[in-house]
Amino acid sequence: MKLYLIYIFLFFTSIASYSQEFEESKLVTMEDEELLALYDKVKKDTIEAEKVVRIYLERARIQKDTIKMARGYDRLARLFNPKKNIQFADSIIDFTQHIENITYPALGYMIKAFEYNRLNNLPESTKNLYLVYDYASKNENIIHQLHALELLITSKSFWGNQQQALELQKYRDGLLSDPDIFYKIKKTSRKDYQKKTSYLIEESKALSFMSFILCYTNLGEYEKAQEYIYLTKTFLSKHRNNHLNDYSTWLLVCEMEISFYQKKYFEVFKIEKKLLSLPEYSGSYGMFDLNNFVGLSYINLNEYEKGIFYLKKADSIYVNTNKMLLPYQRRVFEELLNYYKIKNDTANQLEIYNKLMKIDSVFKENFKFFEPDMIKKFETPRLLKEKEKMIAGLEEKNKKSLTYTWGALILSLIAISGLLYYFIRQRVYKRRFENLIAKKNLPENSNSESHNDISVKVVEDILKHLESFERNKEYLSSKISLNSLSKNFNTNSNYLSKIINLRMGKNFSQYINDLRVKFALDELKRNTKFRKYTIKAIAQECGFNSAESFTRAFYKQHKIYPSYYIKKLEEEKLK
Repeated sequence: MKLYLIYIFLFFTSIASYSQEFEESKLVTMEDEELLALYDKVKKDTIEAEKVVRIYLERARIQKDTIKMARGYDRLARLFNPKKNIQFADSIIDFTQHIENITYPALGYMIKAFEYNRLNNLPESTKNLYLVYDYASKNENIIHQLHALELLITSKSFWGNQQQALELQKYRDGLLSDPDIFYKIKKTSRKDYQKKTSYLIEESKALSFMSFILCYTNLGEYEKAQEYIYLTKTFLSKHRNNHLNDYSTWLLVCEMEISFYQKKYFEVFKIEKKLLSLPEYSGSYGMFDLNNFVGLSYINLNEYEKGIFYLKKADSIYVNTNKMLLPYQRRVFEELLNYYKIKNDTANQLEIYNKLMKIDSVFKENFKFFEPDMIKKFETPRLLKEKEKMIAGLEEKNKKSLTYTWGALILSLIAISGLLYYFIRQRVYKRRFENLIAKKNLPENSNSESHNDISVKVVEDILKHLESFERNKEYLSSKISLNSLSKNFNTNSNYLSKIINLRMGKNFSQYINDLRVKFALDELKRNTKFRKYTIKAIAQECGFNSAESFTRAFYKQHKIYPSYYIKKLEEEKLK
């Protein structure tokens, strides 16, 4: 469902600007509209885009044109980090709050809503959406009305009264069903964007269908939600354009979620395969939900370890993105906490306690704003009590451990002293014995050690097995050892070790680590989804028992760290 919010905001930003082809010339000779078009073309390059906007703003100041100045700050408010963008949005509001305009200052509040959402501050985001809707209603800006309602419905459905969210969605859908909707949107749009009115209506209707799916899913009315999934698919098949195609992926995620709630776990696994086959499905929160529902499905099927494997992946994605979770996503961490309790893994328990309390602090603020009674359902005091009890237990254990350590150290020193005395005495006895033998001139027994070479057939057989071992990537198993591999090859460990040394120029451990590192290197380069994992998760996928051993092996072979390698791959992708 998190993807849905992203789609809405992407749609909003898409209608706030337009682009056109042009011949590049000196910025100072360009007309105002040409500058705005150039901005649209270069806005991914924030430095160049800011240069263009600054020229546009300077002209607006000279002309004392308030609306043009607002347009300039509107563009600047899309280029930087959320806090800076909010400052530019405030400038839009300051310039235009005392004038009547169909776009401003509502657009300034819309930008603030978007940026506060990026900062995981849903209450402030929602307050600004209310202001957007008030201005939009007053100035009859139907586009702003529709989008403010869409975001308010989504927030209310997750954090507030879900039935009220559905009623609000029905009202919004009624606005779209107005026979005059085409002319109202055309009237709202800038002249150069009016030719895309039909496109805006199609997009708004697609979002409306999806909003019904969201509302009915959160209400637990899964049959109704599935009806709207069918209606959405039918609508998308009749109105094909590149942007609408993105929603097909979101529908699959909806079907996965509904299948999980209906306990159709094998259907969840089928949808997982479909999603992973889509090259564009690499969004962090899309992958979070996939691992969430797949993992919980395996747990409900009593395949506990397999389920935890997927939930750990979801946790890894959360760590890397640090985005605000939605209420249904919290269960990932509840299950992981129970798992680490069973394993008596105190370090990971403490980590999950901290995550849950951080998540709950955000949840409390959101529910406090939308649905205050929901706060009572949170178990933060219990979590805090459990955490403090666990820490106290660890401290007591550490005190006892320190006492035992000192006792063991003293006993060890005594034992070492005794052993040292014993070995020194034995060496003295041995030396005396050798001197004694030499004095009696007893003849020495000179047995020469024989050496048998390994037969050619055995060598060839082992090399063939090694070739198959590498081809099938069996080295990715963390349970591989020299003894287990020699048994699989129907040979002995001495032969296998010797051939690896002679033919590969390395010992067995180095040979296995080099294969795993090569796999990691190739997979990170090829698979963008693989790069989203933590180093610990990547290490486990490659057969290493810890992130540290993987990092050491990677650095030993390539003289750079895997985190640096991933960072450089991501930078190359953006070029």
